[in-house]
Order: sequence, then structure tokens, then C-alpha cells
Amino acid sequence: MSKRIDNIILMCILVLFFFLFRSNDIVKASVLSSCSLWFKTLVPAMSIMFLVVDLALNYGLASWFYKIFKNNKVLLIILSFLLGTPTSTKYVKDFYKSGYISKEDAECILASIYSPNPLFILNISPSTSFALKLLLFIYLTDFFLYIIFKRKNSSSITSIKEEKVSFSKCLQKSSESTFNILVLVLGTIIFFGVINTLLSGIIPNNLSFIYSITELTNAIKMIKSTNQLEWIFFSIAFGGLSIHAQIKSILDDTSLSYKKFLFGRLIASTVSLIVIMLY
Repeated sequence: MSKRIDNIILMCILVLFFFLFRSNDIVKASVLSSCSLWFKTLVPAMSIMFLVVDLALNYGLASWFYKIFKNNKVLLIILSFLLGTPTSTKYVKDFYKSGYISKEDAECILASIYSPNPLFILNISPSTSFALKLLLFIYLTDFFLYIIFKRKNSSSITSIKEEKVSFSKCLQKSSESTFNILVLVLGTIIFFGVINTLLSGIIPNNLSFIYSITELTNAIKMIKSTNQLEWIFFSIAFGGLSIHAQIKSILDDTSLSYKKFLFGRLIASTVSLIVIMLY
């Protein structure tokens, strides 16, 4: 099965390579458009929040939360809502590898607590009221999934050790981490954005479902152009293959299961389709 999947991926890459030459101008425009979307929409939403949170953790935020709640999950859930995916996945991974959270709790959060950055939601929404509806849908779906995936008798292992470094050193490390996450996001947005652009030459633009599966940021741009705003709910719920590739990449050097994240997104996508039919 694995070999067959590898062959399919290889064929897709070779087809894409062919189109790089056949439709060079279209591909170039798509790359520039993806870079513009990344810079205007994601960089402002992710960069400063990531830096601020990293600095706050360095100066004792995690220990403060543990003293109050006696559970590291609470902080991770809050960070997931504030920072959004995939940034929050980096913290889930770091907490798990440091022994501050169990594997069961880490996978529960990966499967259930998912949200794009709230600033990103505000940026892509046509109105504040639509953004609030979208955020409400996300949070209610996450709560529903958390109930499904929550394990009884599962708790944080230990409090987080404070290893405070100087402000300048922490700022340097936080800047490097932010840059690495943003570059990962940019690479996947460009790759899947090109695929979306090539698909647009074959598939009508009003088939928002297809574009929603590939890459979130470009898909939302296409959805807004067709005025089928209800499909944004599905795009956000599934996350797009771009987000899935980012999550898989972040988790690759751990024993945490990407399949749990995928399962959670499939359930959320099903819920979103019900919402679309009722919208």
C-alpha cells in the first residue's frame, strides 16, 4: 500500500513538473499570488502573537497556569485558540517531548482543538458578524470533538520547569521558531496554491468543494469570488491538504499520530456539511 501511494505521489509530481513548463506564466502568477496572500494575511496574524506567547512562556506563564489548574492541557488549549494551527501543534509537540503532557492528552488536543488564528479569521471574513459565526462554529465543533476524544484519568505528568534565558536570547530563539513555521506555511501554500490554479483550468470555479480540499488560503479567496460563503465553513473545518502537510511535517519526529488529527478533521468536515445544508 505504501509503495502504491509513493507511486501515485511521484506521478502527481511529474504531472506538476510538466505543467511548470506548459503553463509557466500561470504558475508564476499563482506563486506570486500565494506569496502575497501569505505576507498580507498570515504573517501579520501569526508572527507577533507567536513572539509574544514565546516570551510569556519564557517568563513563567506555563508554570503560573500549572499552579492554578494543575494541568498543562489548559494552557495548550488556550494557546491553540489564540495562535491557531499549525503554530499550536508546535507547542503540543514540545510539551509532549519534554514530558509535560501525556501522549493521550497530546493526541486528544491534536484531534479536537483546531482553529486558524483568530486574526486570520477576521482578515478573510467579509464582515465581523460572519467572522463571529465562523469562530462560534469552530469552538462548538472543537468542544464536541473534545468530548469524543477525551480520555478519563488522563492528566498532565508534571509542572513545567522554569529555564528562563535572557530577553535578547529568548527573542532570538522565538524569532527563529516563528520564521521556521512561517517558511513551512509559505512552502505548502505555494505548492497547493499552484495545484488549485491548475485545477481552475479544468474544474469550474463554482465547485468550491474541490478547492476547499487542497489549500485553505487560496481556496477562501476563490470561494469569496464566487460568493458561496457557506463553503468557508467546510474549508476551515477540513483545513486543506496544505494544513495537513504542515501538521504531518511537525509531528514526523514524534510518536504522535497524525491520523488522530485527520480523523478529527473528517468529523468536523461532516459537521460543516450539515451546517452548509442548513445555512
